[in-house]
Amino acid sequence: MMVDRDDIGKLLNAAQNLSSFAQSSQLLARYVLDRLRFHRGTRLVMGNALVGRLYSSLRKQGVRVDTGTNVTGLTKENNKVIGVEIKNNRQTGLALAKHGVILASGGFSRHPELRRSLLPEPLAQFSPLPETITGDGVSIGIDAGGFIGNGHAENCFWTPVSVRKRKDGSMAVFPHFVLDRGKPGLIAVDRNGRRFVSEATDYHSFGKAMYANKTRGTIPCYFVCDYNFIQKYGLGMVRPRASNLPNLVSEGYVVKGETITALAKELRIDSHGLLAEVKTQNEYAQSGVDTEFGKGRNSYERNLGDHRHRPNPCLGPIKKPPFFAIKVYPGDLGASIGLVTDKNAQVIKSGNGPISGLYACGSDMDSMMAGVYPGPGITIGPAMTFGYIAAKHIAGNIS
Repeated sequence: MMVDRDDIGKLLNAAQNLSSFAQSSQLLARYVLDRLRFHRGTRLVMGNALVGRLYSSLRKQGVRVDTGTNVTGLTKENNKVIGVEIKNNRQTGLALAKHGVILASGGFSRHPELRRSLLPEPLAQFSPLPETITGDGVSIGIDAGGFIGNGHAENCFWTPVSVRKRKDGSMAVFPHFVLDRGKPGLIAVDRNGRRFVSEATDYHSFGKAMYANKTRGTIPCYFVCDYNFIQKYGLGMVRPRASNLPNLVSEGYVVKGETITALAKELRIDSHGLLAEVKTQNEYAQSGVDTEFGKGRNSYERNLGDHRHRPNPCLGPIKKPPFFAIKVYPGDLGASIGLVTDKNAQVIKSGNGPISGLYACGSDMDSMMAGVYPGPGITIGPAMTFGYIAAKHIAGNIS
């Protein structure tokens, strides 16, 4: 069942509030009815809802969408791109687009060579992105004479992630966007048991902090909390009220210790450092002021906390055993660097000037954000904007 942050609040308070109970019941009833008819729920929220609406519009306009199809190259005529070479399990052939081709394949995120050359060491091993985002569009654009940008603050956008192996051998990657890091009673520590960042900061800045402090042992880092926290808010793949906690402990996704010292021993991190950090955190929880990293000092961070908790919605004690932790790694959630384009989203040649008939948008396009992350939507927003610009430019050139 797909939910947003407002839904989660209602679900958690369903037993305490009549309005929350009513809205939660409606959500669950719709999901049950959906599953009786379909293989998944049909309610979409946030970015999924936006993309779903775009796809619905394509269908209404009669646009054909071919899934399971790879684009392997471009077709040119008189130095103009007029189509693409395609391959799927049925055929290999050409798809003509005599007025222009727009590259929008998701960027380089799963391209092994580009990852090694563009991302920092140690190379991020995990990403919540689909494995099919293999950099085809960027590679094709480079082969056509285009080039990728440089000078970005970061070549991708970061998020902290935790991972576990599923029964079928595949890897589940959980991006820690908003649900646990900012809540009161969780700290992120390095191998010395010490904090290195405000846990409630935005996910891109959190990932940057992991690399900036990597000599201290922040890759991986560890999210640490107590029994009260994990019951109330969950932790990564652990759901609130912790119904699936025993299984995730037995699998090794969650590490458990009856004392802070025992937990540190299980994690193989410095127990003295972790004990001191927990003591300091408990003092911050009482005063409401994080004098080291300022957790909860701004409206963004407070919004990620628990507004019912006082005096600081992001600072809570870590006191009630047993104690829990998970390993957290830097993960990339989208490319910033990509093919350089002009104001019309046309791909630029290495020797300057646009490649006739070839456009790029989304993560295939060099991001206007240049590796800075001002807020959610900075990938889908420019993708829609420059996709529209490219389409208008193509339409304007049709005689």
